[in-house]
Amino acid sequence: MNKKTLFITVGALGVIGLSSIAGAFGLHAVAATVNNGDYPAIIKNLAAKFNAQPADVAQVFTETRNQNRFDHLNQLVTDGVITEAQKTALIAKEDEIQAKITEINNKSLTEAERRTEIQKVMTDFQTWKTENKIAIGGGMMGGERGGKGGMGGEMMGEKGFGMWE
Repeated sequence: MNKKTLFITVGALGVIGLSSIAGAFGLHAVAATVNNGDYPAIIKNLAAKFNAQPADVAQVFTETRNQNRFDHLNQLVTDGVITEAQKTALIAKEDEIQAKITEINNKSLTEAERRTEIQKVMTDFQTWKTENKIAIGGGMMGGERGGKGGMGGEMMGEKGFGMWE
């Protein structure tokens, strides 16, 4: 691993830790590109600090986030909280929801309109979880790990991130 990659990884992990503590900011807001193709300040700042491209920094966040997501889901299966079939269904549903959120974010909407549309998608997701007897919270949906720290605020549903922490 070269120095640049090491610095980006260490910096990203530090930011991930801080954002987890902060709760209301969350990793979703940190590493996603906003719907106009720009990067959040944290990505730009890390890129500048470590003389890297913002896309490379965002990729480190994405890879770490995805690994955490799969580790968390695998642990839920190991602990007997969900079945392997439920895990597979959750991943598929997440992909579907992410596509809907991306579509919403690409529309010309006010923040209030965007928030309302995304909240409907998330309410539908909660209903789906209930219908499928999946009683877990966390991730973008809040629950045991986040409330507003997950799926909330201006950064909801940005490209590249899932729902599980």
